[in-house]
Amino acid sequence: MGMESPEECLREAEECDRLAGLARSIATRQMLAVLASKWRALANTAADRLNQRHSGIQAHVIYEKPS
Repeated sequence: MGMESPEECLREAEECDRLAGLARSIATRQMLAVLASKWRALANTAADRLNQRHSGIQAHVIYEKPS
């Protein structure tokens, strides 16, 4: 498995959030929330790597769960 794009990571995070909303147990909801957070961190890492490859692009985006 290669490095996912930031967009792919965000899709995974959104799916974890969706599943957490459907989960019946608190433990499952918490686990899925942690996984979503990890996917968002991976999205940030992937975005940083893309920015490094395209050094002319100075924009830095931080992916966070919407409030």
